[in-house]
Amino acid sequence: MTVADVRKWVDWSRTYHALGEKYLAIEKSEFGSPPWESEAHNQSVIGDRETMLSCLMAQLAENPTDFHSRFVAIHYCWLAWKSIQKRRADGLFFAVDVERIVQDAFADLALVVRAIPVGQGRPDWEYLVWEVSNAHLIKDRLRALALYNHAEDLSLRPRPHIQII
Repeated sequence: MTVADVRKWVDWSRTYHALGEKYLAIEKSEFGSPPWESEAHNQSVIGDRETMLSCLMAQLAENPTDFHSRFVAIHYCWLAWKSIQKRRADGLFFAVDVERIVQDAFADLALVVRAIPVGQGRPDWEYLVWEVSNAHLIKDRLRALALYNHAEDLSLRPRPHIQII
């Protein structure tokens, strides 16, 4: 993986998302096979975590609030984590420390989700809801709550509407 690969994937995301939902949920798979899918699945077997994270974070650093950069990075890490879990469940992992590998993949996903502080996201209700769903992916309820509080502070929806959610 290179930063150039990630940029191509982000460009693909821009083209694809122009055709559908504004902020596609990470766990939705109905958009077919993204160009990073096979790379993410192989990450669980032969991947270099440091290179992968370096490339994804370099793209995120260019514009931390860019949805497409965040989508690609989060979706890539989510696919890698899911692939590792499936391989473990299928008994395909022969590594001594399988649990550490699963935990490392989850930590990578959490790092990418948390790469942007709560208050620095887009002041857009749908974007914040998307970020909340990402917080739920990593089971970070405090981040989700902080995002809802941020939406309330920005008056993106009436307070009772936010509190119901």
